Amino acid sequence: MEMGMHETFTALVELTNLQEQRRLACGPESEEWTAPQLRDQVEKLQLIRDCLVEVEIARLSADYDAVFRGYLRLLRALGRKNSAENESEEADKWLVEYFLEKFLRSTREVTISLENMVTKEGQGENYELQMKLELSKQRAAEALFHVANFAFNDAEKLSESLLCLAEFNEPNMDQKACDHKLTLLTEACALAKKGEDLL
Repeated sequence: MEMGMHETFTALVELTNLQEQRRLACGPESEEWTAPQLRDQVEKLQLIRDCLVEVEIARLSADYDAVFRGYLRLLRALGRKNSAENESEEADKWLVEYFLEKFLRSTREVTISLENMVTKEGQGENYELQMKLELSKQRAAEALFHVANFAFNDAEKLSESLLCLAEFNEPNMDQKACDHKLTLLTEACALAKKGEDLL
């Protein structure tokens, strides 16, 4: 708050509250009940805070690609931290999911906003704006890949993520087209997962 980073402060409070709500909902017999609380993990909180400050500064200066890169850096850092500390992947799954959703929402909002600006100015009229839009679409595709890849390990969420991806690419498609795209996306995810396992 000292730096005026209100979004960052709000997100940190939201995260600690969300974890407490999850803990209470699962009850004392669950692993969630005894899992380390985020508010007690100073190093992890500092990592999240620093990345969110970076994202907020980038957003305030309308450097949307830096916003996206900031979220990616945070997601990678959380993944590395879990590996280094030998924590259970399940322990911070909710945290990774939270930031994946933030990343995805951010890329979608920016892409839609830039598409509207390009439409108003006319196709090809503003080269810089066109480049920003193309980069935003690329980052949106990255976000969707990460969401689908994360959800691939969670069968319940896979179809939801793939549907989100299909609707993002073509918002007005009919059911037949949607089903066809979902089939292709499911196959693509399976191939990507297989390739990842070979690395």
